[in-house]
Formats: sequence, structure tokens, C-alpha cells
Amino acid sequence: MDIRKIKTRTKIQDALLTLLSQLSFDKITISLLCEEAGINRGTFYLHYNDIFDVFVEIENAFYKDIMRCLESGEKDLLLLIFKGVKNHGKLVSLILLKNLDNDFVDKVINLAHDYCIYEWKKVRPDASDEELEYSHSFFSKGMLGLVCYWCKTNFKASPEDITKMVKNFASYFSISFDF
Repeated sequence: MDIRKIKTRTKIQDALLTLLSQLSFDKITISLLCEEAGINRGTFYLHYNDIFDVFVEIENAFYKDIMRCLESGEKDLLLLIFKGVKNHGKLVSLILLKNLDNDFVDKVINLAHDYCIYEWKKVRPDASDEELEYSHSFFSKGMLGLVCYWCKTNFKASPEDITKMVKNFASYFSISFDF
């Protein structure tokens, strides 16, 4: 895709995210979106069919980035993922804090499911499938809570700091809960 098309699509996507921070999805019109993006309707229709198309493309870019992280083989996968979350911070914040897309969270959690189970089986080959599913549920919901809080703080902590915290949290679970 040529650079002008990429820039135009980016302007439209940024405009939609800006409008979504102010209005509900059903209040955003193509005219309003075009005005925010500084383009005309014809230009919009050269790139998208409707507003929903724009939103889906934004979400898909996030999913692809997460998949690239999972498939990268990087040693510090958490850091890579947290950098991706921060890069898509506007979208993630809107979805998590405004409940913009109920399926989004499930899709992201499901993206990481098989990877997590596979990696945990290497470390705990004796764990039952049920125990691994419970572990995934516990881990994924905790990560969701952490990312929600990070969004609320407007990503004040760096991805490196968040990664360090998560690794520290993991060590907390080696202590006894008999208090």
C-alpha cells in the first residue's frame, strides 16, 4: 500500500478513536468522522465502507500485533506484549474502560490461551488439563485487571516497569496463603 493511503487510513482511524473517547459509537456519523479526520466523504469511501469497517481494522491491527508477539520466540514476551498494548493504548483504553466491544477481551484472552497452556505444560508436565485451564483463567483475568488499571493511570508506568511488576507478582504465589 502506498504511503498516502496509509496516512489517510491512519488519519481516519485516529479520528474514530478520538471521537469514540467523546461519543458513543451510534452517535458518530461518517460526516463527523470525515470532519475530525480533515477529509471528504469521497476519500472516506475510497478506503472504507462504513465506520464499523474502520473499527474492525483498528482491532485487527492489535490482534495481529499480539499474534506477532506470541510467534516471535522472544525471550521477554511479556515486555513485547506490554509494549504492544501501550502502542495501541487509545484503543485498549476505550474498549476496557468504556466497554466498547464485549468480544474484544475474549478474543485477546483466546489468542494467548494455547500459547500459555503449551508453555505451562513444559514447566508442569504433571498438571492436569483442568488445572491448566484454571491457571489460565486466573492469570488472564489478573492480567486484564492489571491492564485496566494501567489504562486508568494513562499508561504512567513504562512497559518495562509493568513487566517487572508481573514477574514480581509471580514470585508472590510461591508464598503460603496460610495467614
